[in-house]
Amino acid sequence: MKRIGIQPNRVVAVAIALVLAGAGVITVLAQALGPAGPSPASDHAAVVSQALVTIPEGDTVWRIRNLQVNEATEPITNPYPAFVSAESIPVIVVDEVTGFRQRLAGGEATVILPNHATSILSLGPRQTVTVIDVLPVDEASLSGSSGRISESFSMSGGAFDVDLIRIDLDEGETSTVPMGNGPSQLVARTGQAEITGDDGSFMMAASSDRLANGDLTITANTDDTTLLIARIGPQIDTSGSSTPVATAEATPAPTEAPATPAPATPGPDSGELSNVLESVLGGDESQPSDVDSDGDGIVNSEEIGGDTDPDNPDTDGDGLNDGDERERGTDPTNPDTDDDGIPDGQEVELGTDPLNSDTDNDVLYDGGELIYGSDPLEPDTDGDGLSDGDEVYFYNTSPVEEDTDGDGVNDYEEVFGSSSGLRPGDALAWVGASVRQT
Repeated sequence: MKRIGIQPNRVVAVAIALVLAGAGVITVLAQALGPAGPSPASDHAAVVSQALVTIPEGDTVWRIRNLQVNEATEPITNPYPAFVSAESIPVIVVDEVTGFRQRLAGGEATVILPNHATSILSLGPRQTVTVIDVLPVDEASLSGSSGRISESFSMSGGAFDVDLIRIDLDEGETSTVPMGNGPSQLVARTGQAEITGDDGSFMMAASSDRLANGDLTITANTDDTTLLIARIGPQIDTSGSSTPVATAEATPAPTEAPATPAPATPGPDSGELSNVLESVLGGDESQPSDVDSDGDGIVNSEEIGGDTDPDNPDTDGDGLNDGDERERGTDPTNPDTDDDGIPDGQEVELGTDPLNSDTDNDVLYDGGELIYGSDPLEPDTDGDGLSDGDEVYFYNTSPVEEDTDGDGVNDYEEVFGSSSGLRPGDALAWVGASVRQT
């Protein structure tokens, strides 16, 4: 459990406050900056949603839920505000209490109001949306969804400005996010990035998530790298003053500024890894080599010998832990074993085969099905008699519309005609015959 301290980049502000407080100038400065100070997003980052969240004092966690939604998804109710983020096919978010509806396209996000039953409906095939919230540890669960609950950290009670930040980078581009009033929660959407913060440097790949402390620098290792960062900002005085002041900016005592850590003291990760190595080499009998430090079902000695990380249950960051990958036959060091454009963990959520790039054998690879909006588990999504792959690659028709041009005749009849005698399975043979006749 981590105790939240004063942000290093605010020490100067504290010093200025001590000099100017007697003249009342600090109040003017706080009001000029606005109640939450400057935006935490810069460079290639943008705040895509925001909420004031009242967090009780005590142990707190970030919760990331991956919810599968379709046109008949049951409403969810949240005791605290929560961010909803869509990434591909648009969804409709419906507040069942007020009746208010919002359409979220890929890359957009909104806030679920606390204690309001909310429906999230897909405007296409079944898909997964991400729901992120911050709440007391004893109120956090993943019932009815997959995802992750972060390790706990301590918060002082109050209302906090909480932001959801989206960062889009190409290879070599860099963006920064300043430290907030607690650890930030990172969710990697696409691509791969290196993140540097108080925890050192670490890599994140698509579909992975992680808690991170301190000022963060994000550098993309591939094009089209996208991350979401949920960040707790300043504490806001909501007692009724006409212009709330960001109390985290002006009130901390200067003696609380964090001390510079001694460089010779190893952090928890490095210390644990050192113990593991000593154990495997026989240098520390108190740390046997058959322990499973990360709880992924594989003992440390096997992980080190197999190129997986004994301190990370999901080495490749694809949403499946290393033990599950071993059981399924997927590669725990490759986030997309079958190279179909969908991370292994997301394939398991969707029900597709992470070892088969074309699960429904319709000649359209699973990642392509998500791009076109077709069902990777159904070879003929629109039921028009043409397989999804034939529609995309041969006939330039829509795999999700049985009558692409809307003329009242379905695509199969238009391609073959009622008297052709050909069946949908004859599509490739028909194309070959046409080429030969030409």
